[in-house]
Amino acid sequence: MRHSNAREQARFRHQHGKCAAAPETDQRAGGRVSSAGGARRFAFNWALAQVKANQDQWAAEATYDIPKGDRTRPLSYFDLVRRWDATKSVAAPWHGGQSVWAFRYGIRAAHTAHTSFLKGQSRFPRFKARHRDRPRFTTAGGLQLQPGRIRVARYGWVALAAPCRAQAKLRRLLVRGRARILNVTVSRDAGGCWYASVCFQRTAAAAPQMYSRPAGAGVGVDVGVKTAAVVATEGCTLVATLEASRALRDALAHIKHLQRALSRTQKGSANRAKSRRRLGRAHARVGAVRTSRLHQFTAMLAKSGDHTHSEPSCTCTSPRTTYV
Repeated sequence: MRHSNAREQARFRHQHGKCAAAPETDQRAGGRVSSAGGARRFAFNWALAQVKANQDQWAAEATYDIPKGDRTRPLSYFDLVRRWDATKSVAAPWHGGQSVWAFRYGIRAAHTAHTSFLKGQSRFPRFKARHRDRPRFTTAGGLQLQPGRIRVARYGWVALAAPCRAQAKLRRLLVRGRARILNVTVSRDAGGCWYASVCFQRTAAAAPQMYSRPAGAGVGVDVGVKTAAVVATEGCTLVATLEASRALRDALAHIKHLQRALSRTQKGSANRAKSRRRLGRAHARVGAVRTSRLHQFTAMLAKSGDHTHSEPSCTCTSPRTTYV
């Protein structure tokens, strides 16, 4: 039975696709998408408040010398969901206008952040504010993809900014029954652009053991900080290098100018909101330049036909720099 399940799982692969969305073309769709991001943020803060109260109870029990095994245990994801289902009518009377998945994924994000804190991997999570949190939400069920638009459960159709070959390929797989959309995450970047990330399950064309090894020689990729990547063969022959991105350094003068302009505006004014969007677009462009260079480099490695092994760098002990 185990071998059967293993073969069944090998027939499927999970993939992600990201496409630019344009909910602002429809005023109603744009308002629904923005409200869904607020619903996710509300669920995250609600779950974090429950987690913090539970942790304070655990700390109070420690002062009474109660053994650890008898103290209040940490809340699991399912505990938080059960509490939410029992109190959502009082905590959020407007929950009926939002998707259930927007709240569920917000609660899951809070639980994941708290789990990382318990493992010592991060600090205790912070509450999310409207002006500090990036609007985003995830939904599942009732998802459809058509040319130029995507249907998000509970929020209707959302227009896509531009078609691409990846969208057409995914639509063909959906029509042929070789793929299934699992969930869709709609998010907004610092520049104010909306994106829809589609997570789908695809039927593998062949079993993994039937894939042939690339005909080229084996190469290794060493990822670093000063030099982003170094590709070399087993005999220490240098194949290619990727220098660290200078996108932020090149745009630093312009970004400083935008930051000074933002500091001169009055808080809460419309000009401050415009200045903040201009600064966000500048930072988003820096990120897009970095991503583009990385995609070009990895595409070159994929087309070379070499068998590639990568070694991630350990940045936990490296000194922090203001920019790279």
